[in-house]
Amino acid sequence: MILMNEFSPFLAIIYFAYFYKNNHLNHVLTGFIFVSFLFFATNYSNFGLNLSFDIFRTLHRFIGFICSLLVVIHIFRCRINVFKHEVARLLGLFFLVLIISSIANDLDIGSFIHYVRNFVFISLVVLFLYFKIVSKEQLDELFIIIVHLTLILALFAIVDHFVIGTDRVSLFYSNPNYLAFSLLPGLSISFFLKHKLKFFFVFLILLAILFTGSRAVILSSVLVMGIYLISVIRSYDTKIVFLASALTLCGVFSCHFIGNDFFKKTTNSTRVGMIHLAANVINSSPLNGIGYGQFRKSFHLFVDQELIDMESNEIIDNYYSHQGLSDHEKRVLNIVGIPHNSELMTHSDLLTVICELGLVGVMFLIYFFYKLYLELKKLFLFSDRLFLLSISLISSVLCFSLFHNNMTAFVFWFVLFLPFIMNRNYKANDSL
Repeated sequence: MILMNEFSPFLAIIYFAYFYKNNHLNHVLTGFIFVSFLFFATNYSNFGLNLSFDIFRTLHRFIGFICSLLVVIHIFRCRINVFKHEVARLLGLFFLVLIISSIANDLDIGSFIHYVRNFVFISLVVLFLYFKIVSKEQLDELFIIIVHLTLILALFAIVDHFVIGTDRVSLFYSNPNYLAFSLLPGLSISFFLKHKLKFFFVFLILLAILFTGSRAVILSSVLVMGIYLISVIRSYDTKIVFLASALTLCGVFSCHFIGNDFFKKTTNSTRVGMIHLAANVINSSPLNGIGYGQFRKSFHLFVDQELIDMESNEIIDNYYSHQGLSDHEKRVLNIVGIPHNSELMTHSDLLTVICELGLVGVMFLIYFFYKLYLELKKLFLFSDRLFLLSISLISSVLCFSLFHNNMTAFVFWFVLFLPFIMNRNYKANDSL
């Protein structure tokens, strides 16, 4: 079974080659970048070879680099003023927010450059998709590719669960939650797919998600099913859909993070402790945060006695790894998988923005979601099905990002910008 998992990327490549032979409305890399995301990005398989690099992860980076290079060539060759396009303006504005976060902060320059560079490459990949997907037919073809690739991944997850007996399936992913997230866009698209077997597809993907045990994605799946039910009822108003989605996200966030133990002084919930830790970070640097990519290495500077008393295990264990420890204490931490000076993520993209980008980052979020709201309103006039599909994709991705760090994946940004792509394509078709 391990060998099957290792060779699953080759099955995905074979499928994609067969599909592209008969369906090639899109540029080959438009679809292949999703093969890379699903099967290469977190795949450390090296087939037993003693290599200094990871084959699939290196290939993933190379594909992203080629996409970035191609979009830059396209922009210069066609003399495109990218800032006439809303997608490019918003990406550029967020880049400016990242730069502002560095002002008057004692940065770990290596981390800052790494994360800013990562966002630049993500932006270029998103722009590549934006400039290459210029018709409704191309987008429909891409959706079919995503669903089929998701089904391949889901089938491997299901077989892994029943054959190996894995409790929480992760396949070649570093974490079951990220396998579950990779299945999420395909689930949303399957619900709104015009295909006689769509409910069979939905069943297989949902089953695979359940076998990952990811509570965040299971909650997101429930949200997707709710939006699909709204589409079936057909008696909805855009404001009701927006309000229901927003309230659901707020409710899910509150229940998951706070729960019944929020006001207790002792709790082993890492995420509850993370909210307290984030509050300490905000108090220290409210305007522009502590700098992009800085939390994971500097979190220990904001741990106070009240947080220690909360007994939030992951936070406190990682905090102690930064203190002056004896050799014996270091060995004890190493035994439980916590190295000296270990790093810690916020476990939430929202908390990442608040901590690392401060009020400036929050203002960008408000502005971005206002622009997104306007695009969704326009999209509703063109197609109620695509409107609800967009709401489904965006809501589910944001729900996941409330509990995990995910905005360093290009799919996160691609999903958020889908309504912009759809509207641009409808306007272009109407002008013909």
